[in-house]
Amino acid sequence: MAAIVALPGCVAAEPAGDRGFAGPGVEIAAAALNLAGVGDVVWDLEVVNGSAETVWQRRVTSSGYGDSAGSASYVGPCDAEDSANTVRVWVVGVYDGDVSAADAGAFASGADSAVVGASVPFQSPTSPGAAGALTRPFTCVEGQDVAVRFDVALMRPAQQGFFDIAVNFNSVFCAAKFDCCEDADHDGCEAGEDIALLFTAGAGRGRTMVLGFACTAGTDADVATTLYMDDLAFDCSPGVAGFQTAFSVSTGAAPPGNLCAAGDMAGCAAVTDPAPAEADTYLFQAAVYRGDELLQSGGGAAHKVYWNVALGVKGTIGACTLRTAATADDDDDDRDGLVGGVVADGAVYPFVSWDVPLGSCGSEPLTFDGTGPVRTRYTETNPAEPTSFDFGFAPGLPPAPVCAAPCLNGGACAGPGQCACAAGYEGATCAVNTDDCAPNPCLNGGTCSDGVASFSCACTAGWTGATCAEPTTGATCLALRQGGVTTSGVYTIDPDGAGGAPAFDAYCDMTTDGGGWTQISYLKAGDGDANAYAAVLSATALGDLDAGTYKVNATALLAGAAEFRYSEPASAPTTGKVDSWSYDFACAITATVRSKWQNPGSSNQVPAAISCAPIATGVASTRAILTNYQAWTGGWDGPRLWVGSAADSPNYHGDYVVDGFVTWRQYTNHTGVYSTITAATYNGGTMAFWLR
Repeated sequence: MAAIVALPGCVAAEPAGDRGFAGPGVEIAAAALNLAGVGDVVWDLEVVNGSAETVWQRRVTSSGYGDSAGSASYVGPCDAEDSANTVRVWVVGVYDGDVSAADAGAFASGADSAVVGASVPFQSPTSPGAAGALTRPFTCVEGQDVAVRFDVALMRPAQQGFFDIAVNFNSVFCAAKFDCCEDADHDGCEAGEDIALLFTAGAGRGRTMVLGFACTAGTDADVATTLYMDDLAFDCSPGVAGFQTAFSVSTGAAPPGNLCAAGDMAGCAAVTDPAPAEADTYLFQAAVYRGDELLQSGGGAAHKVYWNVALGVKGTIGACTLRTAATADDDDDDRDGLVGGVVADGAVYPFVSWDVPLGSCGSEPLTFDGTGPVRTRYTETNPAEPTSFDFGFAPGLPPAPVCAAPCLNGGACAGPGQCACAAGYEGATCAVNTDDCAPNPCLNGGTCSDGVASFSCACTAGWTGATCAEPTTGATCLALRQGGVTTSGVYTIDPDGAGGAPAFDAYCDMTTDGGGWTQISYLKAGDGDANAYAAVLSATALGDLDAGTYKVNATALLAGAAEFRYSEPASAPTTGKVDSWSYDFACAITATVRSKWQNPGSSNQVPAAISCAPIATGVASTRAILTNYQAWTGGWDGPRLWVGSAADSPNYHGDYVVDGFVTWRQYTNHTGVYSTITAATYNGGTMAFWLR
């Protein structure tokens, strides 16, 4: 039986009429599920203010203020001046017929002595007196409604053909027991009455104790019955006040059957046994059995779901007390106060409690409204934390852990009350976005902005990269690469350092052959007079590094260069820049080569050989690239870099290329760079020169 007491709270003052009073008030609505054989429910209602002074008291019946089947409503005042009010509710009795106001008697804090007629058997969640009431606090405020709700599922004894002793609440029927032995005469465990079920480590079956729990959510074959059970806790410290958990056995973390290797409780994943380990002192095995059966009850089908636990115990078990709890739910009823193993805020829900002294127990049946080791109880309306059970089990599904507080942001319940958070979140319910900026990953003064499982850095001037570890300015591209820069792109370089020539932008290849290549000239096919950009030992830098053909002043770069490189794509690009080279050759720069570059003279010089090899293979070329220089100044100031072929001797101008690399060619008043990978004459292709 479920009873709901809703308190919309204080309302604005209005003329006395049906309400019977003026001023702020509280409307109490008590709603119960209609149950067969229930004609009336008698309630005691009371409101007290923040000073615990009584505002009003009233005894009401569902027949006088509702539907005669449990539901009732009543409106009374509340104290807005001492606004921290509390509602107290008592279930006085459940009756099979209507109870008149005269027969119900006056308010008596839950005592039923004044009621004319006998209540039908039920277990009340309340007891007479203020301490035995169900309570909910609310704030009384002029002109506002405050909703306060009680959901009460009342238990009644029940008879079911497959249950010896059962309890009924809502549409759920449950039975429970704990057998320490086969105590047929109910006089405690005696010699010869041990249950021998679980196997010991090599010594046959040993003494076993069994916990039994079974429920059905109705007599229809398709009812959705779910059982919920806590882990089994053991207190093996007799004489110590309070329950002190020494170790526990999980009832839902493993498949059915034996949970452990016989005799090895310390190595059993289902056992939580903090130091000093004690489980092996008292147990040799634990097993769990879960399932469902389709039975007949009173001529109708009943879908019974069971969850049993067997404990292989040693002779020392008498020092221990076992404690656990379980309940059941009809999954098709989302208004009964239990959802997913969590009791709703303000709800009162029945459960079975095991509190069994294992040294003195026998065959312990379920006791209804009693004090036995296996008994029915109710949850509280105002617990400090949400009431929940550790694991849930429904037929056809593996047991699932229960988290009283939902796991947020993609988190999943991984164990009782334990959320496994998605990347980027943390906290008990995964509500906290992990601070990826603590500690600050941004280097060199960078500012960190936190994301979800990510961060971004706003770098200070002179630094770049995901963590601001890469300098944006260096002497050369090689210096930047050695400083940690790994991404190819345009960077600012200053070959001769502060106080010399101004720093300038250059494109850096940070990946090919270890990276660190400074691109000193890039000629793109179709850019017109591309040849004009061949001179790179010039005081003038021309072109746009992002758009196409350009050169940089390589005079200062040459002083420290150890390698020269020539690159050409398989085909000329139609848009954008090329950063992928099909023909790529690296050449060592000797002291002689550098000297000739830096001292070109006033006429053709004998070229210095440069040893070259394709970067992809590293196999030396059979025909080396040569260098030659002129001081010819037709249109340019300063020396120019020339690259020619040995086959072009003695002029070294590269009129005819036969080695397949590259040549520089001079026409009348026209000097440029030409690529001839497959052709023997100028083709105006795309190419690049580099220094490192």
